[in-house]
Amino acid sequence: MSISMYRLTVPMFQRGIASLKTYLDKAEAYAEEKQRPGFRPELPIVFTGGGYVIDFTSCRQTEYTRLNGEHPDLELHIGAYQNACSLTYFTTDAMRHTGPSTTCTVPFQTGKRSFRSLELLDELPQYCAKNIIRTGPYMSSVDPDHGDGVEQVFTADYSLGNNGVGIAQARLHFQERAGSRTDRCVVRYDPSSKGLFLLSDAGRYLGPIAPGSNASLWNSRCLLAGCSTAEVSGDTLKVRFAIRFNPDQFAGPHNLFLELVDTDRRASPAPVYGRWNVPSAPPGPAGAWPSDRSCPLATRVPPLGVYSSSVIDCKDVSGDWSDPETGGKWSLSQAENQISGSLTIAKSECGPVIWRVSGRINAGIATLTASGPEPAVDQCGVAASRSIVATLTPDCKTGAAKVNVEK
Repeated sequence: MSISMYRLTVPMFQRGIASLKTYLDKAEAYAEEKQRPGFRPELPIVFTGGGYVIDFTSCRQTEYTRLNGEHPDLELHIGAYQNACSLTYFTTDAMRHTGPSTTCTVPFQTGKRSFRSLELLDELPQYCAKNIIRTGPYMSSVDPDHGDGVEQVFTADYSLGNNGVGIAQARLHFQERAGSRTDRCVVRYDPSSKGLFLLSDAGRYLGPIAPGSNASLWNSRCLLAGCSTAEVSGDTLKVRFAIRFNPDQFAGPHNLFLELVDTDRRASPAPVYGRWNVPSAPPGPAGAWPSDRSCPLATRVPPLGVYSSSVIDCKDVSGDWSDPETGGKWSLSQAENQISGSLTIAKSECGPVIWRVSGRINAGIATLTASGPEPAVDQCGVAASRSIVATLTPDCKTGAAKVNVEK
């Protein structure tokens, strides 16, 4: 089902005075929206008496464009988010330059309220906040971002964009939380000195050693081998960290965090980029650590694409499907060959983002489209993908599925 989209037409010299005009054919509300107590099928925003009336109880997946004459000057996205109505808006000029976005999370029980303007930060400051878009350093990826083993070569890409600030330190963490100070393995590369470092058990960095050397650094939990390499291409730094883990001291699952410090000494956020499991040491006396200081092998990790579910009917995909590739969960409901539901992706530091899912199943293959992310920008200031397309092929014997995701 497509998202409802409407234009709010604003006379050139009377900003804030508007009439509603349908932009696309009106789509029906989702079934779960209709089940909300007090929900009305009418549009959640109407213009009357020189102002806007918003029915937060009847919040539904809707998008608006406000026109100042013939030019758009405000985009508004509305959707339900847990037990509240989420409204994200940003202003735009005639050249389509956009300003910072603002998100308001208003409880459904607020009901109907009248406002002079759609810039709700001034109207509902207790529920609204500007989304901070970080234009400084950001990270791109780490590969592999999942798997298990006591040795691996992790390829981390760090990118700065075009803000003119350089990378001072590029780090890769293995630990439970971003703020953990114990039970962690942290490796680092400094482009200026071309040196590799490893955080010691005492919290000080060991090193440097040169990339491509026969040297190594270790603490009680992990070893960083000098056969690690680094290269710069454009505005991206690619570091291949060759690491061994001590199964006697560091067994178990660990989150992967990418972090960097720029040349202005500003540290970037360190969101979770994956998960790596260190298997336990086999029974018997512990070996001398690290008895093996050779270069770790880069082991290919198959891409994630098998999703688990409680259902085993290959003709019906209804149920909750875990999605290790995106780190989220698809909650699907099927009626005949039509599919609806949601996709939820949650990162511990950045909060959850929820997409509406629609699709259909044909010849045993479900084609899914997740769109209308709420909120549009997560708590780390990262804009969510406007849509995620996937095909899901259920296995009627095992309750698993092969899924291809196109972001």
